[in-house]
Order: sequence, then C-alpha cells, then structure tokens
Amino acid sequence: MIKIFHLEKVYEGGNVPSLTDINLHIKKGEFCYLCGPSGAGKTTLMKILLKMESYNRGQILVDGRNLAKIRESKIPYFRRNIGVVFQDFKLLKNKTVFENVAYPQEIIGKPRNEIKKKTWELLKHVGLAHRKESTPLRLSGGEQQRIAVARALANDPIILLADEPMGNLDPEISMEIMGLFEKANQNGATVLLATHDVSLTQKIVHRKILLNKGKLVTS
Repeated sequence: MIKIFHLEKVYEGGNVPSLTDINLHIKKGEFCYLCGPSGAGKTTLMKILLKMESYNRGQILVDGRNLAKIRESKIPYFRRNIGVVFQDFKLLKNKTVFENVAYPQEIIGKPRNEIKKKTWELLKHVGLAHRKESTPLRLSGGEQQRIAVARALANDPIILLADEPMGNLDPEISMEIMGLFEKANQNGATVLLATHDVSLTQKIVHRKILLNKGKLVTS
C-alpha cells in the first residue's frame, strides 16, 4: 500500500537532512505506529505521503501511484482516499462542527441523506453530537481533535494518516478514539499513526516503525 525507497528530504537552508535514506514497506490493511521523539521526522514523512511536502531523492508509491508523477491538478483526487488527522487540526473555522465533518463527504458528491447519517454517527462516536452547531473556536483543543478524527473517517478512507492524534486527549477519550482507528483498520483501512506515547503502543500492540533524527531505526 505504501512503498518508500531511499527517501531523502532536506529543507532549504538546512545542513542536516530531515529524512535520510528511508526504505519502508507498509502492506495493505496494516496498522503501524510511527514512533520517535520530537524532531525525528514523523510529521515531515506524513506530509510527504500526502503530497504537502516535496522531497529531494527517492521513490514513493502510495496505493500503486508514484507520487512524483501525480500532477498538481490531480492532488485533490489523490487525497480523496486518504483520511488525515493533523496536529493542528486544520478545521474550517467558519463552519460548524457538523459542517466540518460533512464537508469531505460533500466534496465527493455523497447524497445528502447519507452525509447526514454518517456525520451523526461519527459525532456520536466521538461524543460531540451535542456540539454540532458550535464552531471550532468555541471548542477545547481536545474537542477539536475529536472532530478532526471524525472528519478523517468520514469517507471510509483506504489509508488513514494520524499525526499525534491523542496529543490533547485524556486517557479515556484516547482509548475511545483508538477504538475508531481500530474499527477503520478492521474495515480494511491501512493506518499509520505517529506518536511519541510509548504507553499507547504497549496497550494496543501493532507494528512499530521507529524514526530518530531523520533515520529509520527499526521497521
């Protein structure tokens, strides 16, 4: 599902590569933790997989598609099958909670009745149905994170990328959110979850991919 060969990323003006000679194969339907301390390169790798960042060397195949050959105009279509939970949420501040979760479904042209049903289902799963008319700025950081997770799951993605999705959540809510990721994985999604939380990876065991200073330590 995700194949990376000799990936290297150097930011402009940087002396040390952010990612160095990364070789990685994640199979379809796998659930993997992307582990490592702050600055290890986890977020950079996530952004590259989503075509939000360029890279200097190497080859990347995502669902059989060579990232280097996807034209700029086709990037939105490429992303439609990928659910993403960002560290900074990236919720639409001028839309309500309900509208934020409904929006990605509207983009792909789902019927309105299906959108309503799916959105309600997800909001109930993340415990925020009662905040459906609120805007993101009226929510706590943890609530925004839960909405970001609901939005990422809205279109039943074949790939789910989550960058520190438990960062603002208490332990009980974290386990509930992990349950949603587990369910998505059981339904066929390939999950790559970036975390520095060792306790999380011990509670629910999956393959660990460890980055340190931009280098792959274990895979």
